[in-house]
Formats: sequence, C-alpha cells, structure tokens
Amino acid sequence: MDRRLLFIEVLVVALLNSLVLFYLSLFATGGDGSADGVNTVRWVGGSAIALFTAWALLRWHRQKPAVGIAALALPSVFLAALAFILVGRLLGFNVG
Repeated sequence: MDRRLLFIEVLVVALLNSLVLFYLSLFATGGDGSADGVNTVRWVGGSAIALFTAWALLRWHRQKPAVGIAALALPSVFLAALAFILVGRLLGFNVG
C-alpha cells in the first residue's frame, strides 16, 4: 500500500477518535451541571489521542504497521479509567 495512504489513514483514525471523544465527553457532567468532568475527560482523552497518534506516526516513519496503534487510543484510556476506579474502590476511596 502507498505510504501516503497509510499516513492519511493514521490521521483519519486520529480525527475519528477526536470526534468520538468530543461527543462522549458530554456525558461526564457533574451532578450539579458543572463542566469539570467534561474538561477533564477532554484533556486526558485528547492527550492520549495525541500520544498514540505520535507513536503511530513514528512507526509509520519507520515503515512498520501503524494504523492499529492509533485506533487503540480510546480503548486503552477507557481500560485505564476502569482500572483506576476498581483499584480506588478496592483501597476504600470514593472514586467513580
């Protein structure tokens, strides 16, 4: 496959991740209607998308498979958040 097409695929996956994150972050409002959760979700998710996209572009530059890495950004953040909540609950903290 042409390298330029693979580059475009990585960027399209990053764009789709950003769109999904934007709409899903709207569910993170606080019980009082505050936007603190929305901002936190967007900040953490956006950082993860940026890091995974940079990693995918680095692999693309080295001519290794890259699109799958860019697609793992949101699922890995979701699993990390679940692990954080689970460990916090097991340790007796009021998280989640």
